[in-house]
Amino acid sequence: SCFDPNGDSLTYDVYFGTSNNPQLVASNQSTASFNPGQLNNSTTYYWKIVAKDNQGASTTGPVWSFATIDQNPSSPRGELKIFLEGPYYGNTMVTDLDSFALVPLTQPYNENPWNYNGNEAVDSIPPEIVDWILLELRTSPAASSVVSRRAAFVRNDGMVVDLNGDIKVTFAGVNSGSYYIVVRHRNHLSIMSKNPVEISDFPALYDFTTSQDKAYGSQPMKLLNNGKYGMYSGDGNGNGSVNTADYNTVWKKENGSIGYKEGDFDLNGGVNIVDSNAKWKPNKGKVTQVP
Repeated sequence: SCFDPNGDSLTYDVYFGTSNNPQLVASNQSTASFNPGQLNNSTTYYWKIVAKDNQGASTTGPVWSFATIDQNPSSPRGELKIFLEGPYYGNTMVTDLDSFALVPLTQPYNENPWNYNGNEAVDSIPPEIVDWILLELRTSPAASSVVSRRAAFVRNDGMVVDLNGDIKVTFAGVNSGSYYIVVRHRNHLSIMSKNPVEISDFPALYDFTTSQDKAYGSQPMKLLNNGKYGMYSGDGNGNGSVNTADYNTVWKKENGSIGYKEGDFDLNGGVNIVDSNAKWKPNKGKVTQVP
């Protein structure tokens, strides 16, 4: 709460919206209150209060947030956590691509080798986003059993989030049930859940980061700091293998450039020797375990 130690009367400006930089919606209020009216389902809202005294001094409170739920979900949802090796430092992943406004507003998997024609797009990137990922649901481990694909975001804490920032990701056109989940990224090796995962209106969290056994295959993930596991970096051409082609035709071609680049294996917005020596080179020879 905000108060004036001198006892002067206060007025309040209220900021509210779906961006983490909320907009002014009510000014010079006698109480710090605002009625937002009808709220959307499955949406994250942000708000803050600015208190002002009659001498012109002001105090700004922190930005708070809350998320609404979908009272009538039309499609089952999944709740997942993954880490990408490239941007992982300490306990979280860096959000340099988002900080430099490099994350595209439209999903980037509509080209080879993914050839995904989904129309996922946003007006603005949700808070703390690392990058886009591509998800698949399968009824068996076989590639021929794919029943749903969609693009989503991964947040710096590893949570996979929907386009509106919701931690439960909707899969349209499938029934509730258990499915193998494949996670793909444009320059990391894909992973798949070792066993079928619940996809429903109220799913449980499936956390890939806690154990090598959470993913399908032999040594499918890399051991990161603090005993966590993540997707191998260095697959610049997205073909499921970290090899010399990723160095010669991707990293070497892009070295010294900045932007949203496939050779940017640590996802910091630039391609340089660190991507080659610290990310690609240690992983050379690794292949995805996803069938």
